[in-house]
Amino acid sequence: MTTQDIVLHYIDNLERGAPFYIDELYELAPKGSVQNAMGKLARSGKVVRVSRGMYAAPKPLPSVPSIVITTNPDEIAKLWAKKHGYRLASQGFEAAYKIGFQTQAPVRTVYWSDGPTREFTFGNATLFIRRASSKKLKFSGQALGVLLRAIYATNADAIEMKDLQTAFNRLSITSIEMARMLKQLQEEPLPKKWISKLNSFGKLSTQWLDD
Repeated sequence: MTTQDIVLHYIDNLERGAPFYIDELYELAPKGSVQNAMGKLARSGKVVRVSRGMYAAPKPLPSVPSIVITTNPDEIAKLWAKKHGYRLASQGFEAAYKIGFQTQAPVRTVYWSDGPTREFTFGNATLFIRRASSKKLKFSGQALGVLLRAIYATNADAIEMKDLQTAFNRLSITSIEMARMLKQLQEEPLPKKWISKLNSFGKLSTQWLDD
């Protein structure tokens, strides 16, 4: 089996479109041979170089097979952070969109990190990773962190009780976890309107559970 066959076999076993680092292949074949094989695959279009050392195998869009997607910006950000041991969190507007506080998707995909500022361009998309303070990264990797950043990016007057219920549903948490999160949010320096709204929601959710 040639090095290119080894590389292709490895890629075929990955989820289509999932990014990966080339050094994951160095245990399977000599480094130089792997790099040569990846170069040939990149030139043939079987893999796409996302950034230095990071690649992805293009995948067709399920609804329109003629359109090929390189990879997902969220997957790139998470792989990059995991590789280097950085904390990572969705930027406020991104978090607000994910849990339903905003209906319009952000024009750009932006993440916050305690690592260096980076920019990844792949296909027609661009991913921005901005170095951020510890405050912005609080509870990173947790549902509470997503909700907290969404709250900071959204005016409390624009949110109704049903929107908060939708947010908790999208976070896929239990009623016990929701009660714990509401209590933790009370300890954060949030705007008074948000504190009041969360208190009201907490009382309503308790009534719903009692009913």
